[in-house]
Amino acid sequence: MTEDRRTRELEVLAESSQLLTSTLDLDEVLERLAGIGRLRLEVDVVRIWLLEESGDALRLRGQQGASQPDLPGHDRLSARDSLSGWVITHRTPLVLADAARDPRLHNREWFEAEGLVSLLIVPIMLDQNPLGIITFLSRKRREFTEADVALAQALAAPAVAAVRNAALYSEALARLKELLAFQRVVSETLSSPALETALNAVVREARALLGSDAAMCSVFDAHQLRMRTVAMSGARSDGIPGYSPGGEQGGLASLVLVEKRAMRTDDYLGDPRFVRPPAVEAWARTEELVTLIAVPVLDASREVIALLWAFNRSPVPFTPRHEATLSSLATQAAVAIDKARAFEEERRRARQTAALLDIARACTSTLELTPLLRDITCRTASALGAERCAIFLWRDGHLVPVMAQFADGHGDPELWTRFKALREHPMEDVPAHAEAIRHRRPVEVTRDAGLLPAEWFDRLGLGSALIVPLVSSDQVVGTMGLDVRAGRAWSEG
Repeated sequence: MTEDRRTRELEVLAESSQLLTSTLDLDEVLERLAGIGRLRLEVDVVRIWLLEESGDALRLRGQQGASQPDLPGHDRLSARDSLSGWVITHRTPLVLADAARDPRLHNREWFEAEGLVSLLIVPIMLDQNPLGIITFLSRKRREFTEADVALAQALAAPAVAAVRNAALYSEALARLKELLAFQRVVSETLSSPALETALNAVVREARALLGSDAAMCSVFDAHQLRMRTVAMSGARSDGIPGYSPGGEQGGLASLVLVEKRAMRTDDYLGDPRFVRPPAVEAWARTEELVTLIAVPVLDASREVIALLWAFNRSPVPFTPRHEATLSSLATQAAVAIDKARAFEEERRRARQTAALLDIARACTSTLELTPLLRDITCRTASALGAERCAIFLWRDGHLVPVMAQFADGHGDPELWTRFKALREHPMEDVPAHAEAIRHRRPVEVTRDAGLLPAEWFDRLGLGSALIVPLVSSDQVVGTMGLDVRAGRAWSEG
């Protein structure tokens, strides 16, 4: 009896080993292994299940003999509280002559529809770690013997080899696919200085590599604490207008920004780790978002300059492998953003140089002060990317406002009236102007800095400002104020 059992095991090993050398397609190998198992153990149905990367569930990857293969839920099992989960947890075979009586039986509807009675389950193990299970099922009551168990375990050995070979092959293909994708991104980044062009390439490749339903890249403005979605693929909406992750406490984007690390969720709308502001939740429901992954895009100083996202509309989880891939693409996104910003900085300097030449020409074209100041304020605001520019000059021992213009030259009589009312205040005593005059250097102003009266921000619609001393013949003759309605960092260039 022992000799016969050993012979049967060797025959199974020989047959399955020949199968392994014929193809690297894992699904094909497992399907044919199921056929070998069904024939050798003389059972009605054989099913091979593999653990998902999360380790929480088993996915059906091969089967033979089932007459009801398409019932809902037949292809996924819990890896914890089912019969299969018991085998995974205890790492030992399970034999049941009357499986329907066991409360741990899942997929009971399918089991009864198939008319199954008895089962044998053996784990697929690699280095003491479970990879999955093989289930042998009979429509007649059967007492599986030790010889049956040994034969089933012999069939599990080539299943391990098939999984390992397929994993190596799949990893090699995935790596090649990634390298080709990165090459395309680098090529498009180098070929165009436009930020949207490069980030569209990053998002397109991210969606393809992750197999996600959608992907997007949002650039983060650290001064305004706002994100602007620059590129997207597969999304149904235009994103969340005016989204401010810095303004919410504990949102997913906030956590990524603060912790500077990737985050994944398998149930975005139900995840208790973070909050979802109404606008964000409405967007997520519109997109029917279920699983999501977000990684930070970091600049050379390790500051977050953007977020790279991907999401699925079904409960397909993102894995550590997906996280590594998206993080690599985030590095390419950082290069694209840096290149685009460098190009924009060069354009800005060119505009400034042209504006200075225009201002110099304007100064020599007229001797009338009012039109000259009007021209200078408009051109200066435009050159520095400000919305407005104002000039304050010394008169009778006081610093008074004499000119204010929008960059585009349009008028606002009501605002001009409010501006002229500033003459009632000794401007030289206002901290921002006093500091600019005293130190002879520009002074950045924000609402929280306390350098301008707080009510001016509301009355004049200020967001942030820059106060610059006007120096002639080594004497401060006045100041110039540039401002925008939103928060902004004023560069030294």
